Amino acid sequence: CTFSGNSAASGGGMRNLYSNPTLINCAFSGNSAFTGGGMFQTRGNATLTNCTFSGNSANTAGGIYIFDSSPVLANCIVWANLADSEPEISGPAMVTHSCIGGGWQGEGNISGNPLFNVDFQLTRGSPCIDAGRNDAVPADAHDLDGDGNTTEPLPLDLFGRSRFFDDPTTDDTGVGDPPIVDMGAHEFHPPLLGDLDGDGDVDLDDFKLFQLQFGGP
Repeated sequence: CTFSGNSAASGGGMRNLYSNPTLINCAFSGNSAFTGGGMFQTRGNATLTNCTFSGNSANTAGGIYIFDSSPVLANCIVWANLADSEPEISGPAMVTHSCIGGGWQGEGNISGNPLFNVDFQLTRGSPCIDAGRNDAVPADAHDLDGDGNTTEPLPLDLFGRSRFFDDPTTDDTGVGDPPIVDMGAHEFHPPLLGDLDGDGDVDLDDFKLFQLQFGGP
């Protein structure tokens, strides 16, 4: 799921009250609120795996605001959210193998620039590539790839590409047998020749971009 361009008094993208949602491969961007630009979590415990929060804004806690809760984050990116006060995540949370702006205590957590492109996908050289934890990825209970196997780890990322893809130019810093899952909603795949918009395929959208630039500087 993608939560983008929403606004509210609290929890611009999502507000959870007495609820325990599970979110996988979700992206929160461009959301705004007075408190909790991306998400507001109170009196419930969300479970977030391979989610990305970036470009959200708030007066307090641009990424995730937590009150009387303890959500669990794994393989997530919460980075470059804007707020007048509080860090990217405000409140107690169990965070592992995630990229958190400003840093966060927990196994495998990092704070370096994830090197996004305009669609919040990882680009070559990102410290989030091959840096997640494989056993945090839940089973493919709904058989997203249609292969009849509902016990395998979730096989696809937000864009429907392979969730476990090894980048041979990046050292494996995560946990598990290769290929190691990336952090965030999008798995890094090397760009295709001609993929001008960076969406993972070459189609008419790329041709239109080529036409717009043809003969230009």
